[in-house]
Amino acid sequence: MVKKMPMPKSNRVLMLALAIACLTAFGWTTYRSAAPPQIIIDFSQSLGKFKPVNGVNGGPFNYGHHSVPIAGYHADAGFPFTRLHDASWPHPDAVDINTIFPLFHADADNPDNYNFEKTDDYLLPIIQNKSEIIYRLGVSIEHLTHYYIAPPSDYDKWAKICINIIRHYNDGWANGFHYNIKYWEIWNEPEGRQMWTGSLEEYFKLYGTAAKAIKAYNPALKVGGPASTGVQSVLMIPFLDYCRDHSLPLDFFSWHLYSSHPGDYLRNTKIARAMLDDHGYRNTESFLDEWHFISSWTHLTPKDSTDTSVRESFARSVGPEAAAFAAHVLMLFQDCPLDVANYYCADYSPWSMFDPYGVPSKTYFVFKAYHQLINNSNRVLSRKSFEDSTVFVSAGIAENGKSASFMVSNTGSGDQLLNISLTHLPGKGKIHFETYQVDKTSNLKLKNSGEVNETSGMLKLNLPPAAVCLVKLSRN
Repeated sequence: MVKKMPMPKSNRVLMLALAIACLTAFGWTTYRSAAPPQIIIDFSQSLGKFKPVNGVNGGPFNYGHHSVPIAGYHADAGFPFTRLHDASWPHPDAVDINTIFPLFHADADNPDNYNFEKTDDYLLPIIQNKSEIIYRLGVSIEHLTHYYIAPPSDYDKWAKICINIIRHYNDGWANGFHYNIKYWEIWNEPEGRQMWTGSLEEYFKLYGTAAKAIKAYNPALKVGGPASTGVQSVLMIPFLDYCRDHSLPLDFFSWHLYSSHPGDYLRNTKIARAMLDDHGYRNTESFLDEWHFISSWTHLTPKDSTDTSVRESFARSVGPEAAAFAAHVLMLFQDCPLDVANYYCADYSPWSMFDPYGVPSKTYFVFKAYHQLINNSNRVLSRKSFEDSTVFVSAGIAENGKSASFMVSNTGSGDQLLNISLTHLPGKGKIHFETYQVDKTSNLKLKNSGEVNETSGMLKLNLPPAAVCLVKLSRN
């Protein structure tokens, strides 16, 4: 019988280290389990007021279609801004210069030559919902025709028509109103051939003529543009050069971005701000006029009669994936050098917040949840103990400290089990919570309620893929 000698201590240590290394390599940990993902919210650390980045394009008025009225939905979502462009697209009957003043050769000073009726109807529910209007002076996109997107034959007359539209809605001219619309945007995407058949220099002249006329009429009004297709468009630097060199007013600088990558929004807002600052427009507001979840524009053009890519693209743009993305971007905007953002769009269309029958999409319910979040007024510090770009969080508290909430989005393809640490929530007593979720099967309905664990101060949250959760907090 051979007597077994004990293994030297150094060898035992070595074998143990090798065993741990092997287990770790295969994703197994037997000696210490990984800490669960944690989100820390500190209600004592104020980050200031929420910015109005949850604006939209398109009002709730619908011209005679058999659809569900959506003005009530707009009111519930509390859109801070409504940009007037592509009214009731693809059949614009309001807002556009050619709709309001159809005969350009007519006398611009005669109220009888203006047709304000449909635009009056279009603006009314927006005003009633107390949403601030950004009025685009120009025309809607022309996909098939080029009747109205050419430079005007008389720039001064075109500017005069703009002034009379302003007079109608702000000063009561032509049996008008006193809406005090502050923001007036001159044209839309003039670098695109579907929007402007002239040269960039001709657009610059149009902008300069109208901007100076508006400021001469009322210096308190804010004028802006060019509502470009993007901050890196061929239009942008020449436009800013022209404005600076001709001492033109530029109260807000507007641009668009359609992307499915949140990082694109952060990067482009920084570019826009740097461009303005470099040109001396440090006090000019940066407006992201249009934004939306879209992976590729090519998906909107079918190859043949059997190609379903367009339908699938539209379905993605209004489904849970797009909704979770929208929540992520809305929260991200708070830390971007951006003043106003307007989602495209909130009227009736295949990729709107509402389908052609007025049925709200998942994205609408995200905007409604976001409105409830920012109603708390004061944003507070929130951070993650883990690196995961698919999870984003934002939190707020009311000025009186009696209510608070936070929103978490999951843009990933897997479940997220999260521990939420709530610190320095004012008041005494138990913390009551209610969770409302937007996901594949839920449209901001009450999901769960209860009391936060008093010992740990933790709230556990299990968020499914492509989902958004709004959590409301209160003290008993």
